[in-house]
Amino acid sequence: MIRLQRLPQPDNFSQRAQDWERRFSAERARNPKLTISKFWAAVRQEIRPDAEILFRNFHGKCAFCESKMAHVSSPHIEHFWPKSKFPHKTFAWRNWLLSCGRCNEAKWSHMPFCGPIPCLIHPIIEDPQKHIGFVGPIVVEKTERGKQTIELVGLKRLDLEEERARWLDQICQLLLLATIPTFHREARTLLIWAMQPEAPYSAMTQAYLLEVAPRLANPPQPHPYIDLANGIQQIRQLVEQNSNAIHDLA
Repeated sequence: MIRLQRLPQPDNFSQRAQDWERRFSAERARNPKLTISKFWAAVRQEIRPDAEILFRNFHGKCAFCESKMAHVSSPHIEHFWPKSKFPHKTFAWRNWLLSCGRCNEAKWSHMPFCGPIPCLIHPIIEDPQKHIGFVGPIVVEKTERGKQTIELVGLKRLDLEEERARWLDQICQLLLLATIPTFHREARTLLIWAMQPEAPYSAMTQAYLLEVAPRLANPPQPHPYIDLANGIQQIRQLVEQNSNAIHDLA
């Protein structure tokens, strides 16, 4: 998990949210058995344009496991405050996160509290890296809330660990290529991109590079932003095309 920045809500979202809330209240009055979850499912298609904006806001990444959605499942609008327990927050833009189906299924409607605050770390109003760290591809807790969050959204599930390990292997190979003058600039640029919010598993990548390449991961002045539309593909292509050179260095 990394700390995320939420963009302003879409144009006219407040009006749409008020309309959904009004319609739910009216339909609930006619049918007391109607749940907010059933109503949400009924208006899902209407919500899709706002969900697409949310998708871009979160770089197509799960707010919890940092997987790119295409890697693990279809995207879900995740309600930080579960709609089953806090129906009045169902259509609140500030309550919406992007989540993969696996993290969403693991979390469900659990909202345990650690003292006066939720145990689940909020990736927008808090810095998850104060609570959760990595040893290689393995996620580790730094605090009790970190431990609870890992368990709540299943950050230690095997398939996710395998996906993180595959990505970390790419990062290790990039580091080797960066030692070759011919590839140094390109590999270094891609390593910097891999620590940016839009890259998959950037918290793990930052943690690993802080350990093995601290000057790259924590320079005196922040790196300029690297704007890449297809960073994942560029990393894979560079590594695959130069596998022989990497093998000679390994």
